[in-house]
Amino acid sequence: TLAQVEAATQRYLRTVAGLTDAQFGAPSVLPGWTMAHVVSHVASNATGIDRAVRAAMAGEPSWVYETNAGRDAEIDERAAWPVAELRALNASSCDDLRDAFESCPADLLGHLLPRVIDGPPWSVLDWIGARWREVEIHHTDLGAGYTQADWDDDFVAYLTKVAAFDREPEVQLTLRSP
Repeated sequence: TLAQVEAATQRYLRTVAGLTDAQFGAPSVLPGWTMAHVVSHVASNATGIDRAVRAAMAGEPSWVYETNAGRDAEIDERAAWPVAELRALNASSCDDLRDAFESCPADLLGHLLPRVIDGPPWSVLDWIGARWREVEIHHTDLGAGYTQADWDDDFVAYLTKVAAFDREPEVQLTLRSP
């Protein structure tokens, strides 16, 4: 739900607000990415989904990222920004996306938005779930003290179903949760 996405987002934003400037340059849990890269990615994800949802509401063609290469370049570029600018972008992009989701009419929740121009589309409702995953998972990827053990049961149950569905065509997968 939007409330669950917002609660996860607020937890993530509190963690980012507590990072020192030096920590932004420190390695994250993700190989080759600093904490600034993770923050940049979460901000770029919010910006892209926001742009796509608003375009859909305006009746215009929309997608989240133009290309995967463009997405990657944007993440690298923003990760090099001054910390204050990246922190501000991160907070404002999260706020803007929340506003876009909240203002999206119910009859558009099934509207399909591709991740990239020619990619497979997901509904706006699916993008709400995707955002929940992005925030919770990348919050742990910061390596700043928030871990999978902090995920609530609702998120674990949701993630288990989505991961099994998403990966099943590629691999034989069995997921178990205590």
